[in-house]
Amino acid sequence: MKKTLLSLVTIGAVLLFVMSVALAGTTPIHIDIEQGGDIDTGTNSQWDSNYENVNGAMFWNGSKWVTNDTAAHAYFTDLRTGGKLNEHNITNIDNSKLNTSLTDLWADYAEQVEVYNGEVVQYNADLAQYNADLAAYQLDANLPIPTPPTVPTQPNPPFGGQSMYDTVTTTVPAPPGYAITKTAYSYSIGAPDGSTYTYVAVEYKVAQPDGTTVVLKSRGSGNGESQAYFNVYVEDGKGNTTAMRGDPVWFNYSGMNADTAKGQMDGLSSSNVRGNLPTALSGNDPRNNYYMDINGGSDMGGVTYQMNTSVVNSKTNNLGSAFATGFSIQYTDSNGQIQEIRLSPTINQEIPIPAPPPNPPNPPNPPSCCC
Repeated sequence: MKKTLLSLVTIGAVLLFVMSVALAGTTPIHIDIEQGGDIDTGTNSQWDSNYENVNGAMFWNGSKWVTNDTAAHAYFTDLRTGGKLNEHNITNIDNSKLNTSLTDLWADYAEQVEVYNGEVVQYNADLAQYNADLAAYQLDANLPIPTPPTVPTQPNPPFGGQSMYDTVTTTVPAPPGYAITKTAYSYSIGAPDGSTYTYVAVEYKVAQPDGTTVVLKSRGSGNGESQAYFNVYVEDGKGNTTAMRGDPVWFNYSGMNADTAKGQMDGLSSSNVRGNLPTALSGNDPRNNYYMDINGGSDMGGVTYQMNTSVVNSKTNNLGSAFATGFSIQYTDSNGQIQEIRLSPTINQEIPIPAPPPNPPNPPNPPSCCC
């Protein structure tokens, strides 16, 4: 990954371009900035809504991702029309569901849980009757010795309940220099009411021309397959990964590649937390955008990772209510055209699993028969 941040050479090139076009009398140009969301840096205990940046902008300073009160994602506009000088050439990556056996495995488990819960209800009724019969027998030995009910066996989730990946990985069409694969995986997450949601979802892996990888894990919210979001993992070329998880909360995982970082489940109290990206407004508000810019960002000749946030009223145990529901990689190609690769989260199936009843107690031992 390139190390410089809009270096003097880059600035000079931009100014030379602007001056040459202006002197030619063809296109009067202005540099504008995109609106974006708020960024509160620091650990969770330091978030005070006194935002360090209100433009949704982070930038690569050559060694890590940072932000400040002047950072912003810039672009050129044509003063004659007020529109952007260069429109993005958009490639929408296939977000169809994957054909995977994981869906059937988890759906079957959900059915087993429902059967088990019914067996527990019946067992509790049988146990109450057994206790009553046992008390009666202790008063009258002429009664038959009651038979204790059999404790139902709780079903085991597939793969021990761990996040599990399908063996099928599909390569999808992508612009030159990029390789994108889709893999189905499953995971479970609890909800405040004690129930569990299990998801069969799609993970996207993007191999980039500079050798770094971006991993996007589709996640569910308890609202069906359509209200999904991304957990984002971006390698920086220094052996570290920056993650935007849940809210999104900004994490940094030192010494981890994206494949390792995607398995981290630390929360808001973690020392890996670098900040919070809380903005998500109704509709297509321009502040529902966050930008991670390299060398000035895509419209300045560099690279941009853009996240689009939305309000998601999550029913699961998540970090917040504003989530990254869209992600794109933007860059200027060798022809000076701005390319944008857009990806959307994909949930194969959302499987609600009801809260399990308390572990049923073992019945007391029946009395031995004295003959």
